[in-house]
Amino acid sequence: MNEKQFIILCIITSIIGILILYIADINAKPKNVKISEINLNENFVAFNATIISIKRSDSATFIKVKDDSGIIDVVIFDNINTTGLKTGMNIKVIGKPQRYKEKIEVIPLKIIS
Repeated sequence: MNEKQFIILCIITSIIGILILYIADINAKPKNVKISEINLNENFVAFNATIISIKRSDSATFIKVKDDSGIIDVVIFDNINTTGLKTGMNIKVIGKPQRYKEKIEVIPLKIIS
């Protein structure tokens, strides 16, 4: 392989790498949805909601939130500080939907108040 072929191979490989990163970035962004639209096919979702109840235990904090389309449970483990959360507060949840006991719930990566 001569130098010219090597440079062309490097350029092609770089372009393919950039395209793969672009596609990965598109798929990594959370999809903004209503609660009623949340399903297990989405890797990450983002939604705005109002806290209607908060229950704290030693291992997790369980908040129930609602929007104009439905209600869903958000289960927060140790990764997010929950001391500022209060019933009636409007929040944005970014997280991963998962099934627990035949119900869909969201495990948040981030909560913005």
